Amino acid sequence: MQLCCLTSLRAAEDEQENFNARISAGAEYKINRSLHVFASEEIRLGGKDILDRSHTEAGISYKFTDYLKASVSYTAIAVYKSETVPVEDIGEKTTYWFEWRHRVSGDITGTVRFGQWKLSLRERVQGTYKHKELNNFQQPQTAWVLRSRLKASYKFRSVPLEPYVYFEPRLLLNGAKWSEEGHTTADYESAEFLGHNDVYFNRLRGAAGVEWKLNPRNSFDIYCLYNYLYDKEIDARKEGSKKGVGLKAQITATTGHLVCIGVGYKFSF
Repeated sequence: MQLCCLTSLRAAEDEQENFNARISAGAEYKINRSLHVFASEEIRLGGKDILDRSHTEAGISYKFTDYLKASVSYTAIAVYKSETVPVEDIGEKTTYWFEWRHRVSGDITGTVRFGQWKLSLRERVQGTYKHKELNNFQQPQTAWVLRSRLKASYKFRSVPLEPYVYFEPRLLLNGAKWSEEGHTTADYESAEFLGHNDVYFNRLRGAAGVEWKLNPRNSFDIYCLYNYLYDKEIDARKEGSKKGVGLKAQITATTGHLVCIGVGYKFSF
């Protein structure tokens, strides 16, 4: 179970807070020494409706050597949505539905060991497709990111604990880009859409935790992570509107801070 606190500052406006919890469990099956398959389920709780979203992941990994491993995975993400509207005679009516997202990931991890210490670098390319109509002048239908994680861990000889720390920046590879982002006049419509080629870091993550291996089949992961979030707030008209394509307002920054404490469980067989 993961307890998280999210504080956001949107375009220099008032701070907003959001609390959520996550419950997850996973399993890994070793086909042979090198080839493994894995699956996991995560339920996220939070917000006014308690249920936030679920992540269902399945994938396969291959260990080329003790120093190099690669994997691919697919994740189905169901985001819980609700809308309350006024209705005559009964006051108001609330509608609930799931908004689906589909994610594919491919990564490669290099590892070196120095006695009880282990140092690894994982490079992950990840694409997330949102199964809904979007204004592509504000964001792409499929967002591609590069996540680079540098991790250091230490394995004790006498106890089944392995503490670790890691740092992971997330690089957005195809953000919506406009020719004019910093102008201070009201003539926002003069900006030109340049495509989905804006590249910038939209999250910096640092984490510390400990892996606790109860036995060869059962293990827990207890950790705390911090995220610094950054994004660009773009308000653009959709193609085909009477006023044509153009910015409605100046592009501003959205920043936030996320602190999360979590516990994960994995069964290996």
